[in-house]
Amino acid sequence: MNIYDVYRVLLLRQGPIHEFTLVMDDYWQRYNYFEFYQIILHLSRKHTVKKLTLDGHDDSEYIWYKLPESVFTLNHLTDLCLSTFEIDHPSIFKGFGSLRRLDLSYVKISTKTLLHLLSNCPSLKNLSLVSTHLNIWEPGDKCTINELLKCLPVIEDLTMSGDVSEWLVVDSVPKELPISLIHLKYLCLNQMCHVGNHGSAFLLCLIKCSPNLEHAHLEMEWGLDFSAVKDEYSDVWLEHLNELDVCFGSNELQTEFVKFILARSPKLKTVSILTVVDRKQDSKMLKTLVRTLE
Repeated sequence: MNIYDVYRVLLLRQGPIHEFTLVMDDYWQRYNYFEFYQIILHLSRKHTVKKLTLDGHDDSEYIWYKLPESVFTLNHLTDLCLSTFEIDHPSIFKGFGSLRRLDLSYVKISTKTLLHLLSNCPSLKNLSLVSTHLNIWEPGDKCTINELLKCLPVIEDLTMSGDVSEWLVVDSVPKELPISLIHLKYLCLNQMCHVGNHGSAFLLCLIKCSPNLEHAHLEMEWGLDFSAVKDEYSDVWLEHLNELDVCFGSNELQTEFVKFILARSPKLKTVSILTVVDRKQDSKMLKTLVRTLE
């Protein structure tokens, strides 16, 4: 079935549509984009869509197609998942008052648009910002971690990939955050791989302002320098953390970070550690981690 047939079927449907998923291959993208716009426009005018998933992924190359403005008129949305689109909200956008889940992957978006979108989703509980193509193309288009967190007052589930922190400027006094993510229960940070203390500070900022965190999934790759910032966060405690999944490269700096988290999580019940270990060379590292858990 091609996208034109999908459009015709929607026109013939008499009943309501509350959930809609559309995954487009490159044929749809290249030759039938007009029908795609008409489908979204029809949904916005004729149906009370609550859950919408749009995936414009092209296996051959990354091409961002502009997200139809009519998406922003779907005022009853509770779940919105978008992949491989260029997103720019219209000036008339009044917000998604009922949106509880937002998933953005492989999208092209400015921080101004992202912050405006998030700040107009007052019920947002689940946010996922993933992929190296969620980035900023204009020089200087960055925001601080404080500006981001202010848009997430009731967030419970937060997932971000490491590249996201490249355009998040860690504030000059990161340990004095103006907001606390008191509702955050699950934190997933993928592929944290920044040279210097930027990635570590970003990690610790999120952890410090999440006092009720229960489950953390952390992936750390090369260049994560924990030693430069650990003294600033010596008072961090994860009193409610009971489950930890951590993946790291087994170098000394990353091992120190894992030890730091383990030592400050008194209620841990489940720990999963994935690393690359040379049995001869890294036995000391394993013994150190085991002692931390005791």
